[in-house]
Amino acid sequence: MSFVKVFYADISKYFEEDALLSRRADISAERQARIDRAKRPETKAFLLGAGLIIPTALKKVFGKNDFEIKVSDMGKPYVSNADGVFFNVSHTGKYVLCAVSDTEVGADLEEIAEAETVMPIADRFFTPLERDAISLSPSPAEAFCRLWTLRESYVKMTGKGFDRGLAPLAMVFPGGTPKIKVDGKILDDVFFTEIRDVYKCRGAVCTKCKAEYSIEKITL
Repeated sequence: MSFVKVFYADISKYFEEDALLSRRADISAERQARIDRAKRPETKAFLLGAGLIIPTALKKVFGKNDFEIKVSDMGKPYVSNADGVFFNVSHTGKYVLCAVSDTEVGADLEEIAEAETVMPIADRFFTPLERDAISLSPSPAEAFCRLWTLRESYVKMTGKGFDRGLAPLAMVFPGGTPKIKVDGKILDDVFFTEIRDVYKCRGAVCTKCKAEYSIEKITL
């Protein structure tokens, strides 16, 4: 069976400029330049955190970190110099997360927002059944976050969906198992694992085959 190993870290200390500067030498020049162009401390911290967690996670799983990372034309980072090595990164609030697998993988993590902020987004992207499920849930914000991260993890796994958005997608739960419908058709060849281990967040990983899942909090 394939595997997906998820690592996440609290990067809030890097909201402070001194802490951020102390780790600049540990990331690529390209990522340093992106940090310099960023305006918000949180954005700078994520760029640093992603640059730190990717090699850390890859080394934990594969025992080395000499992988060459490139970005596809559709914006998905990937390992270009090794077969069977896949990863995906997400961030929200004070956390950065990296999922590592031996198969194509997408990951998304989101803070659970305030309830009143989610319905306008749901009205734009979700189906009537999904919107009803959110509004009838005892925790509408968490229900929204669950559906959003499942959809987003699929989009990120494919690496092809960034230009089509989330509107043609819908989540269904036959027998309680999350499945995705694309243009009205349920896909049986993608699999989801939901993340509920991160404080005040919901997340999901999506893979092309069934995968043994683990999650670990690390320090960067």
